[in-house]
Amino acid sequence: MVFMAGYDFNKDRVFGRIVGLADVFDSLSHWRIYKEKWETDQVIKFIRQGRGKRFAPELVDLFLAHVEEFIAINAAYPDETPA
Repeated sequence: MVFMAGYDFNKDRVFGRIVGLADVFDSLSHWRIYKEKWETDQVIKFIRQGRGKRFAPELVDLFLAHVEEFIAINAAYPDETPA
């Protein structure tokens, strides 16, 4: 692995945390072969309860401030569950 001089690895950590939180929202709010879809309020509660434990507090706060946008994007890409 080549390390770049001046590269800010903390940016990658923040990016990873953002993607991780978004992935949890997406995964829990959609049907998967190994689990049922959670209701949106359950997902929000899970993320809120993970504040400072599973998720960085400032990211949870940003998520909650923009939760309606997450819900709108989620609605735009519904599950494709098998019949």
